[in-house]
Amino acid sequence: MSSANHTPSAGRELSLKSVGLGVLLAFIFGSANAYLGLVAGQTVAATIPAAVIAMALFRLPAFRGGVLEQNIARTAGSVGEALVAGAIFTLPAFMLVEVDGARLWKDLRAHYWEASAILLAGGLAGVFFIILLRRALCVDAHLPWPESVASAQVVRAGQD
Repeated sequence: MSSANHTPSAGRELSLKSVGLGVLLAFIFGSANAYLGLVAGQTVAATIPAAVIAMALFRLPAFRGGVLEQNIARTAGSVGEALVAGAIFTLPAFMLVEVDGARLWKDLRAHYWEASAILLAGGLAGVFFIILLRRALCVDAHLPWPESVASAQVVRAGQD
């Protein structure tokens, strides 16, 4: 970290403000995606808006932060909306499934803990798979997808 390209603030990655902003972005984009998905039947990706908001906020003098902190906040915001998308498309399927002519789940209140366990298992499976695939998909890849390229450009634009 003593490289000339890194300042002390650019070296931090996991800070209270990066996690706090990430949780806030995850809540905002997750809520918006839940509403949009349940009303319109489709969701939107929040990666680029989360990257732009994180870059803008971390450039404010009172909230100054490095590119690694921006990346944590952007990733948390993006993951929050993706987890909600998994929930809003999975749980209604359990409500629609019929076994021997009877609904599998009659209402969601009666199956709250089962639904929570299913969503927790799906979220953890996603985290564990991305841990295994991170290097191949994020570090070594040349980012061939337009959203990834745009997101990387936004993060690079936020560097001082």
